Amino acid sequence: MYGVWMAQAGFINGMPVKIRMMKDCIVITLQNTRELWGCIEGMSVTYIN
Repeated sequence: MYGVWMAQAGFINGMPVKIRMMKDCIVITLQNTRELWGCIEGMSVTYIN
């Protein structure tokens, strides 16, 4: 996603976001990176350097 509105809303380019959609509503928030790592660990994904 991109646009001037994102910078005006305080988002920085490349920042991970979480998008939730409900009836007549879209909510965009910052994605908690710790939450992402928890999901990856739950899937038994291994970090490769």
